[in-house]
Amino acid sequence: MSIKPVLLWTIRLLIFTCGSTLPLAVKTRHLLKNLQSLPRDPETKCPVFRYGDMYTIEGCLCTMLPRNYSIEGNTFAIKMTKLTELHPKAFENYSYLTSLTISTNSELRSIYPGAFEGMVNLITLDISDNIQLFYLHEGIFTGLKNLKSLSLVKNSFSTIYYLMHAVRPEILPVLEYLDISKNSFGEILYNETIDLEGSSIETLRLSYCGLNDMDSNALSMLRNLSAIWIDNNNMKTETVQSLILNLANSSEKFDEVHIGSNYFSDPNIILKSIAATNISVVDISNSHIFTLNLQVIPSSPSIKYLDFSGSLASKFEMDYFTADKLPNVESLYLAHNLLLDRHFALNLPKLRVLDLSDNCNVIGCASLIEHGRFLLNDSANLEILKLDSNSIYAVTTILLRGLFNLKELRLSNASIQRIEIGAFSDLHQLEILDLSNNILTRNIEINNMTFKGLVNLKVLHLDQSGLTCLEDPNTFQHTPHLEVLTLRQNTFLELHHTLLCTFETTKFSGFESKFLSKLERKDIARQSKYGSC
Repeated sequence: MSIKPVLLWTIRLLIFTCGSTLPLAVKTRHLLKNLQSLPRDPETKCPVFRYGDMYTIEGCLCTMLPRNYSIEGNTFAIKMTKLTELHPKAFENYSYLTSLTISTNSELRSIYPGAFEGMVNLITLDISDNIQLFYLHEGIFTGLKNLKSLSLVKNSFSTIYYLMHAVRPEILPVLEYLDISKNSFGEILYNETIDLEGSSIETLRLSYCGLNDMDSNALSMLRNLSAIWIDNNNMKTETVQSLILNLANSSEKFDEVHIGSNYFSDPNIILKSIAATNISVVDISNSHIFTLNLQVIPSSPSIKYLDFSGSLASKFEMDYFTADKLPNVESLYLAHNLLLDRHFALNLPKLRVLDLSDNCNVIGCASLIEHGRFLLNDSANLEILKLDSNSIYAVTTILLRGLFNLKELRLSNASIQRIEIGAFSDLHQLEILDLSNNILTRNIEINNMTFKGLVNLKVLHLDQSGLTCLEDPNTFQHTPHLEVLTLRQNTFLELHHTLLCTFETTKFSGFESKFLSKLERKDIARQSKYGSC
C-alpha cells in the first residue's frame, strides 16, 4: 500500500526532530507504527494525524482552521495547508495547548491581532517557513503572557522593527528564547530594536539573515541576554567586535557567541576582544582562519567551549592550544581543517572533548602517527576523541597512550589497516568504540588481544570493515560488558563456532547460539556460512 505524500511529510518531520541515531528506514518504520491517522474534521475536512501527544492538521484540502476538533494532547501543529488567514480568537477552543506550530503554509498571509487570545498556557510557539507572511501586526501575540519560546524562522520579513514591536515585554513578559533566523533584514539599526527595553530574552538567534551591518548598541537593552547566534551573515570584523564588547558590558549573563561564517578580515582581533570578557562559549567555525597570531591573542581563561571547525586552518600555532592561552577549555572542535599533517600536540589539562575529524591528507597523517608526532599525553582528562575521516592507517599504542579517562573514541572512515597489540590497553573507561568503514581485510588484526583493556566497553561498531572471518574464538573475551555490536556490510565467509559462546543464549540475526546477555541491537549481515575458521 502506498503512503500518502502528506503522511510521508509528517514522517520526515518527526524523523528529523526526534534526535535519534537510528537508521532512516528504522525510524520510518517506527513512526509509521506510531503515527495514527484520525477522522477528518467534519467542518473543514482537514486531515488530522496523531503521534503521541502531538496532533497535526495538514494538506492542501485544509483551507480553514478546525475550531472545535477535540484533541487529548497539548501539542498542536498546522502544516502544509492552504490557510490564508488566522482570525481573532482562532484558537479560543485550544486554550489548554502548551505548544503550537504554524509552519510551511504557502498561502498564509495574515495572522490578525487576537488570534492567540486566551492561550494562557502556551509556552512554545513556532511560526516558520510561511513564505507569504511578510508582516506581523502589532498586537498579534496579545494574551500569550506565559510564552517562553518563539520561533519566526524563514518567513518573508524584511525589516526587524515590526517584529521587535510585536515581541516587546509589555506583550511577552516572560519570553526567553527568540529565533528570527533566515529572514533577510540586511541591517539592524538602534531605533528598530528600542522596543525591547526591559525584555527577558536570554537567547537570540539571527543566523542567515543577510546582515551586512548592525548598530553596536542595537541589542544593548537586552540586559538578560546570555547567548547570541549571528553566524552565516556578511558582517565585518569591526562590526562583530563592537557588538560583542557592547553585549558583554550591557548583560552580566552574556557568555555565548556563535559568529562563524561572516566576513572577517582578521579573526585574531575578535579573539582578542573575547579574551577581555566572561564569554565561555565561542563558535567561530567556518571563518577561514588561516593562522593564529599569538602576539595578538592574550590568555582566555573564561573560554570553556571553542569551535574552530571548517576554518581551512593549516597554520594554527600549537602554542595557542596550551594551558597558558586556554587554561579552562573543556571542549575543542577542530574538525574539517588541515592540522594533522605536521607535529600536533595539545597541553590542555581540563580538555574533555576533542574533535579532529577530517584533518589530514593521506601522506601527512600517516607520517604523523607513525613517527609519534601526534601527542595528547597532557590531556589526561579527555573523555571524547573524534578522529573520523583521517587517513591514519594504524591504531598504535603511542596514539592513545595515557588517555585513561576516555569514554568515547571515533575512528570510522580512517583507512585503518592495522591495530597494534596493546593499542587500547590504557582505555579502561572506554564505553563506545567506532571502527566502522575501515579496511581490516587482514583478519589477523581482530583477535583475542585486539580489545584487551576495554573492560567497560558497551558499544562496538565494526560495520563495513572488510571482515570476512573472525578466526579467534576469544575475540571478545576482554569486553565482558558489551551491549551493542554492529557488523553490517561485512562479507563473512566463516565465523568460529565458539566465537561468542561465553554469553547467554539469545537470537542473533538469524543465528541460534550463545551470545551477549545484554545485547540490545545485533547486526550481522550477509553471512554465508556459520562454522569453524
